[in-house]
Amino acid sequence: MVLEAVVLIVDNSEWMRNGDFSPSRYDAQFDTCNLICGQRSEDNAQSSLALITSAGDRSEVKVTLTDDIGEIITALHRVKDKIGGKCNFAQSLKIGQLVLNHTRNPHQALRIITFIGSPIFDTETELVEIAEILRKNKISLDIISFGETEVNDSKLELLFKTISKESGGSSLIKVPPGLGVSLSDFLRQTPILASIGNVNQQGETNEFGVNPNMDPELYLAMQLSREDYDKTQTPGDNTQVPPLVPDEDVNMYDDDEVEKAIKLSLQTGAMDEVQPEGGTKTETKDNTKPTNPSIDQNEQVDISKITPEFLQELFGKMEGVDLTNPEILQLIAQFKQQQNEQQKEQKKEDKKD
Repeated sequence: MVLEAVVLIVDNSEWMRNGDFSPSRYDAQFDTCNLICGQRSEDNAQSSLALITSAGDRSEVKVTLTDDIGEIITALHRVKDKIGGKCNFAQSLKIGQLVLNHTRNPHQALRIITFIGSPIFDTETELVEIAEILRKNKISLDIISFGETEVNDSKLELLFKTISKESGGSSLIKVPPGLGVSLSDFLRQTPILASIGNVNQQGETNEFGVNPNMDPELYLAMQLSREDYDKTQTPGDNTQVPPLVPDEDVNMYDDDEVEKAIKLSLQTGAMDEVQPEGGTKTETKDNTKPTNPSIDQNEQVDISKITPEFLQELFGKMEGVDLTNPEILQLIAQFKQQQNEQQKEQKKEDKKD
């Protein structure tokens, strides 16, 4: 589990009253901060957070590093009543760096998460200077740019490029305008809100959706389960039978296919009774379905001796065959009609004799 000291820098400038993010930019920022605090606390209860505002006469530390999430949320509510002025972006980053110099646990990783929803008035030189300070002190920086992304793009790109020269722990998230989802939902797909350990620098999650840092035993168990499953699979297991496409001019069931199915049924004991040439049915003595070893693979089966009822029963025992399928019903009807015609012809021949 990641142990961090995180400074949240929120933008409380006049631009945060805009309603392009529902219900306002500040409210969207507030919801996201709430999620970030909850996630950091769940990942490691010993992680600590601080809160800084970037707008007004100067940047202010509202909450120093603490593990009390309720204190952060309460301060965010109070900041909402003091929206105004312009953002002091570079100054807030410097103050954030100073706050992280007073961590209570020297093993905590240092990180600043800053929101910027208004124009940046600092020069590029000032931004490069603060980026060098953060990089020297091994402080990672996550930047969430929304609302004024086009205006701030070049400055933020320069800042991010400078701080990322030696390490990849920082991220620059540009939130496009006109989102169909909330700001927090959009950021769930990024390293900032996605589970730590499941996300790489591009914000991609692993196939199991499990944080190996938080629950390594579960992650290992899922890996082993997946490997065992892959070993048991054969090339034919995933083969799907393509659906039959009926053609009005072509009979999709040939007599040869019906004969093969009947032969297979006779050999495996699928018939309860067989009608011999004499016309008298020979019934089995018990309910055990007998096999007929006298059937030869190359022997032709007389279709006229197979009843439509047996054919219907035969298809009912075939895996994946639906007896309510109109195509199956049509086949049985055609078979029955063919059998009736053969019986009529047989009767005519018997009368001639």
